[in-house]
Amino acid sequence: MLAGGAATAADEPAIPIDTLALEMDARDARVLFRKDPYDKSSFPVTVRDGAAALRGRIEVKGSFTRQTKKKSLLIKLDGGQWRGQSRISLNGMGTDASMMREWLSWELMRALGMVIPETRYTRLAINGADHGLFLRIEWIDPGMFARAGLGADGEFYHPYDGAFCGDLTPASLQPERKCWFKLAPRDNDFASLRALTEELRAQPVDSFHELVERRFDAESVINWFAVNALVTETDTYNKNYFLYLSRKTGRWLVVPWDYDLTFGRAFDPDRPFPHTILNDHFHYYFPIEAGQSNPLHYQSLKNAQLRARVLARIRDLATGAPEAGRPWRGWFAPERMDARIAALRDVLLPELRRDPFRAADEARFEDEVASLRFYARARVANLRQVVLALGTGRERDLAAAPAPGGRVTELVDGWGHVLASVEPPAGAPAGRVQARVWRGWPELVPPSADRAACVQRTWWVSAERAAPVALTLTYLDEGLRSREPGPAVGDERALQLYARTAAGWSALPTEVAPVANLLTTRGLRLPRGEPLRLVACAPHHESTGAFGAGRSRPRPERP
Repeated sequence: MLAGGAATAADEPAIPIDTLALEMDARDARVLFRKDPYDKSSFPVTVRDGAAALRGRIEVKGSFTRQTKKKSLLIKLDGGQWRGQSRISLNGMGTDASMMREWLSWELMRALGMVIPETRYTRLAINGADHGLFLRIEWIDPGMFARAGLGADGEFYHPYDGAFCGDLTPASLQPERKCWFKLAPRDNDFASLRALTEELRAQPVDSFHELVERRFDAESVINWFAVNALVTETDTYNKNYFLYLSRKTGRWLVVPWDYDLTFGRAFDPDRPFPHTILNDHFHYYFPIEAGQSNPLHYQSLKNAQLRARVLARIRDLATGAPEAGRPWRGWFAPERMDARIAALRDVLLPELRRDPFRAADEARFEDEVASLRFYARARVANLRQVVLALGTGRERDLAAAPAPGGRVTELVDGWGHVLASVEPPAGAPAGRVQARVWRGWPELVPPSADRAACVQRTWWVSAERAAPVALTLTYLDEGLRSREPGPAVGDERALQLYARTAAGWSALPTEVAPVANLLTTRGLRLPRGEPLRLVACAPHHESTGAFGAGRSRPRPERP
């Protein structure tokens, strides 16, 4: 459903796509995407740029992404530049079936005016053969900071992502831990970074804002926290960022990095590697404090002034419209995000269909797009509810801000979880809608249903007026230990909503979004007064049920 009504995909600016043509030995081209994930060898390559031929070498890059079928690539040119770069970094987006998460995150940061690399979707052809769409991300080096007016002679650091310990603590500077790379100047002098970590440790919370203003580009810090809170990037604070100490300003700048596992992607420690990360689990309700331990992060959010600035930035991004001085206002508003994602889908779907690595993944692509569209609404609804519960006046500003335009109503519980979404037809508002949920095996199910093949929820929904609505119900699936589809559900696409009235049970037409965990039925007339009871179950076969002969079935619980 379109959350907002006012913004449409047609309102979004065109999304440019570059084309990169490579030539290389035919055998090397075959091996490039098939060699061992940790083989770091490179092959000769020629970049064709009009009549020019730029020679260099190509290799697979990245860490975890080496496990994926569509590898990420790095081209190092021997001389000359392509589009102003001597290194061409191509992200295969192999961990993100939507191909949108990183692009959306970088565009959000660009709207905030952050110092970040240029990003472009880029079609790759090798020896004339189409190899699909990649996300080209500018190679970060001192030249990027020079263009931003910060000079190219500063100190440039990056946590070593394989160590998971670049957390800005003094302990992270112990040489034997190997937590940090110093990218420029190429020396072993970490005195500046060590001094910063000592200051972070020593500064009291009440005056922590003074340290941030004195030692950092404070806006880069505020924006980093606000972006991470909105897109739910939680593994950034000990490995996925850069630090640049500008000699021109004398301050540290934060440059975020690595946003492919955001917008609801869930880590599941109970799954075998690599499915700990490459899974269909989904969430949208982590607190803004979530993330790896990092004193800059947690001390800032404990400091009243810095916390207020972060929350004000989140509020500006999630509500309102752009204005002079704050062009980012409303960038993450649900109706604008929905239009942005719809426009991206229209551009990316034709690219996916001719991508040799992804052509068979169209259904998965659509599932992920549906999860992104829901995440944008649900995350804002969650922040409104949870931030209100935290209780300070500034935080109430975000929670009390008027809902974006449009007809979709999100029904949110006290924990900030969306229980249901209701969209009445134009000109026929449903009035006040109420929903409550019992989490547990349904007490009542249709006679043909097996509780083991049901979702462990019962919904009760009613409306002030009996207008037909599109009703979307949510369920939980964020890990093997926290999922509500019963063990006999199998394919979640087979889930069916059932409504119980005085006349008995009736099956409802049901659309399933299995990644976002949504069940939608349209044209449903919600009753006035007595709530309508709904459950969701999938077909089952007694002979193959998860609770076969001699095994106990789930016992119903009463709310």
